[in-house]
Amino acid sequence: MAEYQVTHIRLSNGTTHQHITQLAIGGQWYTRQQVVDFIRSGHSFYTQVYGGSKTYLKVVDATPPYVQTFANNTPTDNLLSLPKAA
Repeated sequence: MAEYQVTHIRLSNGTTHQHITQLAIGGQWYTRQQVVDFIRSGHSFYTQVYGGSKTYLKVVDATPPYVQTFANNTPTDNLLSLPKAA
């Protein structure tokens, strides 16, 4: 399946990964649920800072499910450090 780089995020009513409502991929915005569904269907999404290694998003099975980055099996804030859009 395909890989997609997440470049920006939108948050609503908070500052944690559970508050991410939309993610920008290739100049288009997708809802958190759309990205969750794409990951569950086999697509990969990642963040990458200036030629650094890719940090992949994984689905956290909560209610509702959300996405989070994990580097070296440790949760990080890579996704939350992306530029935020209004």
